[in-house]
Amino acid sequence: IAYHTAINNSIVIGMDKEKVKIIMGDPDSVENYTVFEEEIWKYDESRIGFKKDIVKGWQNKSNNLPVYMGDKVEGAVFKTGSSKDEVVRAMGTPDSISKRYNEEEIWVYKNSTVTFNKYGYVKEWDDASKNLSVDKGNKH
Repeated sequence: IAYHTAINNSIVIGMDKEKVKIIMGDPDSVENYTVFEEEIWKYDESRIGFKKDIVKGWQNKSNNLPVYMGDKVEGAVFKTGSSKDEVVRAMGTPDSISKRYNEEEIWVYKNSTVTFNKYGYVKEWDDASKNLSVDKGNKH
């Protein structure tokens, strides 16, 4: 997926801070973590995380961030081992994206989570909100 390609003024993974500022304006507050070359911009209760001035994730708690990774495709499902592209087709844009210290990435859809290994494939999932379009023959 070309996450760095913005659609209709959307915020995407890989976008630089200046483009985010053009779309969102100045943040309400900023947290700097210089040692990690990370910064978090807050807009109401939502957050956008940057690493080396590039969007690496978000938490869209206030539902005010125009984030986009792709549209959900009716009938599409994912399973353990699926790519990020397959999860986007099955689920659309996540509410939240964060990275763990071990390079795993967690995508959140309501209260359900999809965890990707450092290579970008589904490692496990938790369908807490009963909203994940998971291949029913696949156990997590």
